[in-house]
Amino acid sequence: MQVPAQGHAPVPESPSVASGSVITVPTSETLTVWELLQQYSATQSGPFTSQEALSWFRRHAPSKANDRTVRTHLRGACWKCGRQIAVHPA
Repeated sequence: MQVPAQGHAPVPESPSVASGSVITVPTSETLTVWELLQQYSATQSGPFTSQEALSWFRRHAPSKANDRTVRTHLRGACWKCGRQIAVHPA
């Protein structure tokens, strides 16, 4: 139990903190550009342009919104999808 500030009720610790483990929640700062691109594409219901992806990066991960990096990852994702389709036809 944490020591309460004067005039406040005691603050119980969560089980994860009490047991000594810490839960780390991924943020745009800890995720890679590839992971962020996967996160973005999962929210899209259809095809999207590189400009739309760049706009999302500027809003959600400004520190990783380098145009060249994002476009390179987009090309890689397109190439990977094309290879998967060619290698594993439906």
